[in-house]
Amino acid sequence: MNIRLLKIQDAKILEEYLAPHKAECMFICSNLKAAGTLYKGADFEGEYFGYFNTNDQLQGVIVHYWNGNVMMHTRDYDVLENLILHFKKNISRPIAGILGPHIQAEQVIRRLGLSECRFGVNNNEGLYEINLEALNELSMPQHMKVVPAQDVSKDILILWMKSYDIEALGVHGNNDIDAKIEEVLNRRLKQNDSWVLLLDETPVSLSAFNARFADVVQVGPVWTPPEYRNRGFARLLLSYTLQKEKFKGTKQAILFTDNPAAIKAYLAIGFKKIGHYRLALLEKPIKLQELENLRHLQW
Repeated sequence: MNIRLLKIQDAKILEEYLAPHKAECMFICSNLKAAGTLYKGADFEGEYFGYFNTNDQLQGVIVHYWNGNVMMHTRDYDVLENLILHFKKNISRPIAGILGPHIQAEQVIRRLGLSECRFGVNNNEGLYEINLEALNELSMPQHMKVVPAQDVSKDILILWMKSYDIEALGVHGNNDIDAKIEEVLNRRLKQNDSWVLLLDETPVSLSAFNARFADVVQVGPVWTPPEYRNRGFARLLLSYTLQKEKFKGTKQAILFTDNPAAIKAYLAIGFKKIGHYRLALLEKPIKLQELENLRHLQW
């Protein structure tokens, strides 16, 4: 057994390991494709710790990304257990969240000692996929159209993303988050993977892809303001954007959610549930050493 920080030349090995599991780890796949395995603190970069067996075959990975989020995928419990122990000894940056296959993410939360910490959101969400050949394509009414998010007022997008973060991610609604939301929005707009549905030139719904890998996209965020809900706008917008992806050669789409209304819409256009995904975001990033010190003081 050998655990080490992955190097630039390990990117291909990691990509080959992840490929059969891409539905469970689209963020890792997409970030790896965008930034490789070298960490210097830039967007999408992370510190990748890999577990290799005695035959030098990669058996799993745990990653600490530039934004503080931790993600993982391993072949079995023991591999993940060893990776977590190594990870705890070799990181110094704060942890902001844990994302990954439900059971594995729960193990990471528990073994890092985060179970009693305050989370903005800590959900076991359904994981859904669709083969785009099975997409239920909806026709676009004449009084509606889809435009790139860049064509919509940035003030509207920031307001929508703030509302989304508060409602879906448990973020506290204060002025401190505005700058962070704008930073994330600017990053998304650079990816050219966000669209807005217009009703008679009025923006009514947003849909985006937050990860890409090979011929797969991952959907998110999807947001419709409360005053425009229950009218099928998000379903129409997502169907339209996935149609466009299919024409470009994309074969599959992935998403995760626990929202009953959203699930109903996704099932209606052809998504099927394939598993569970853990989305756990701390209210505030925390350093593991600070957590240990706090426990000692309590004792």
